[in-house]
Amino acid sequence: MNSRICGTGLILIALLMLARAPASVHGQTDDEGDDLLISGRMEIIHRQNITGRIRENSNEKSRFYFNNIFLNLEGSLGEKADFIIEYQPLTSDLYLLGGYLTIAEALEGIGLEEADERKIQIDELISARIRELDRASEKASFERAQISFFIGDRFGIKLGRVRNPFGFWDDYSLFRNLSALKTDPVSLGVALRRADLGFVAFGERAGIAYELGLLQGQNAFTNKDVDNFKDAVLKLERRLGRLDLAANLYLHDIGQDAEPSNAFGLSYRYRATYNLTLLGEFITIDNEDLDISTRGFYIQGNYDLSDHLADGLRWNMFFETYDSDLLDIDLEEGLDYRFAGTYFQASTGFVYAYNRNIDLGAKLLSGADEEGDPFFKLAVKIDAKF
Repeated sequence: MNSRICGTGLILIALLMLARAPASVHGQTDDEGDDLLISGRMEIIHRQNITGRIRENSNEKSRFYFNNIFLNLEGSLGEKADFIIEYQPLTSDLYLLGGYLTIAEALEGIGLEEADERKIQIDELISARIRELDRASEKASFERAQISFFIGDRFGIKLGRVRNPFGFWDDYSLFRNLSALKTDPVSLGVALRRADLGFVAFGERAGIAYELGLLQGQNAFTNKDVDNFKDAVLKLERRLGRLDLAANLYLHDIGQDAEPSNAFGLSYRYRATYNLTLLGEFITIDNEDLDISTRGFYIQGNYDLSDHLADGLRWNMFFETYDSDLLDIDLEEGLDYRFAGTYFQASTGFVYAYNRNIDLGAKLLSGADEEGDPFFKLAVKIDAKF
């Protein structure tokens, strides 16, 4: 791990030197403009669990995450094409598992004292998915490495390692991926919030923006196809003044004997005022092969307090309900809890833009698990861009 961090440091230093170099070193002249851009971002997070451990297989109640480093190279390839390479020399389980981290760890070893064949199958699948993502967090990888072609004014194609266009990519939380619904790698078979090998066609017709993708269908950052099945995703979006509405459909492992698992989502973004933005998603997932249904929604808001308290200060909130047959499997017998089988989480926090390149943040998280046991967490963060 130490050699890996040292290597990461050398890469950072090299890129910082390039970023400060003259324009000609970047492969451009004064006449060419900003055709090539080198940038980066890193997150440092300290997370404190007040009511439990960070991970089930560890005694830690707090952890310092040198969470995520992105090194970006992007530019144009002529008038109708551009590219982006988003390299991650270092990431963490917090980034890959996101909001599903708390749920996934609690589900390992579910009710195996009186286990039937289905419980054993699901338990093995949960463990395999967690180990898969944990292994991925120990390796350098490319999150995105794509080329975009623009064909006409209203149509284009992205090829390579692309982001799944289902719903929103980031949320307003300090972690950017707090939603358990979007980071669940088990119910659908893959997490909805992920990058994957494939292509996405995008454009607009009759006032409706669309994205249609064909993806490899893998959770981890692997660059090989391990089966003959593919995933398809469709997003349709319409803007109505200050309101954006979208419908999303995802089909996983098309071509297998069983019906492909699927996810359907509705999302909205409402720009209530210049300072306040509200958005959210409703998602339902059905997996006939495992006989699992998962459903829920999240809502969130972001309010710019620059005009009221301090320039660059923002307040955000997030609330999510996650209900799944995965949670029902491990409920205690005779449990007297009205919302048994449903996981709730809520958070509120502030982010302060210290300058153009550094954001500081703090957040309080709370909620209740599927059996009604409460949890409380704190997190502070430094987000640096260069």
